[in-house]
Amino acid sequence: MVRGFVAALVAAGCGVVVAANPVLADSMALPLPPLETPPRTGPIPIRDFFRTGDVELDMPDYPVGDPRRDPGLVVITDNRHAITTNRNLKNDVATHPAIPDTSGWNFRDVRFRYDPIGDTMFVGINFWNIAGDADNDGDPGRTSPAAAIAGGLDMPNLSGTEAIAIGIDANLNGKVDLLAGVPANKPPGAVDPAFTVAYPLSIAQLNQMGGQLGIENMFGETATLHLGELAYNPSAEHPDFAFSIANFSQIPGLTQTDDAFRFHFRAYAGTGEDLISGEDLFATLVEIEIPRTQIPIPEPAAWLAWSAALLALSATVRRRNPTSRQAKVSR
Repeated sequence: MVRGFVAALVAAGCGVVVAANPVLADSMALPLPPLETPPRTGPIPIRDFFRTGDVELDMPDYPVGDPRRDPGLVVITDNRHAITTNRNLKNDVATHPAIPDTSGWNFRDVRFRYDPIGDTMFVGINFWNIAGDADNDGDPGRTSPAAAIAGGLDMPNLSGTEAIAIGIDANLNGKVDLLAGVPANKPPGAVDPAFTVAYPLSIAQLNQMGGQLGIENMFGETATLHLGELAYNPSAEHPDFAFSIANFSQIPGLTQTDDAFRFHFRAYAGTGEDLISGEDLFATLVEIEIPRTQIPIPEPAAWLAWSAALLALSATVRRRNPTSRQAKVSR
């Protein structure tokens, strides 16, 4: 049935691309819907960019020389142990023996793609397993029996002090100028997951709280001009943490040339309350090319046909791979 549907789309004159998902790579090609016309003049709706919530599918990092490679995509790997030790990068977050594999706080990489037409930065934080699933039981919304016996806690919807956040040092002076994500210091009454984009607390506020804090506890006043969206609440169906930052080029003090942005960024994921997993963090300098062309997205009608094909193929994947968590673990 799936092959017949795909064949019908191909017969209708659609182009063909090979599926990016390695689980599907040996099965069939998918029809690529025609690009939007006329040219877009505003921001891309976030779920038109992040179709699945799986960063490796939504922001694929094709090898150099592959015609599908996106020159505007920047991928920052969490490789802080790669040079100094022989440790497996997947094992840089300490976990309790009750946790299989690694926890949902463990970064694999962070991906950036700037859209110049909408002045939007799309950020995809790619985790080894499901983002926020501290006990790695495949459900970030509950504490597994094994974790509970070990005294652990896995809060639903990134609530409590659970946090996934990035900090941007826009002018390269060593201080964070903008924060985005779900903070640990959530405002009273916030609806979880409490995604926001904010300016950091003032020095006076930091001093009142005891001085130097991690970025997860530095969220202050909402940066309304830059407030983007969280694409999905992380789950088995949408396993990563994907979001947008609006009016990116207008961040105060942002270092930029005619063709690139440069900023220092920090990333954090974790909580001090789960008792079964460590936290992950890393920092690096980022340079992002400012593309001269728009990000192509499918027309709505074409995307409906494309979605139907993906749903049918997704059923095939689920039969091969029972859970999204297992698919993430197998990478």
